[in-house]
Amino acid sequence: MNSNLTISNFLGPWCGDSLTGLMQRCRAVWDTPLANLTDLMVVTFLNQGIAVTQMLIEAKRRIKEQE
Repeated sequence: MNSNLTISNFLGPWCGDSLTGLMQRCRAVWDTPLANLTDLMVVTFLNQGIAVTQMLIEAKRRIKEQE
């Protein structure tokens, strides 16, 4: 998978308000390439069920690199 892809490439542009701190953090990195996300944001997207398939691929790539 191309790590230059962003969440918006998979799910489209952010829609709606960002009322909570969690939503604000997600919105802030919505257009950030997956490779540039912090580990915390990868886990956050996984925990929230956002782009799970893509986040799992990215998480596995990071684990493999850190071996």
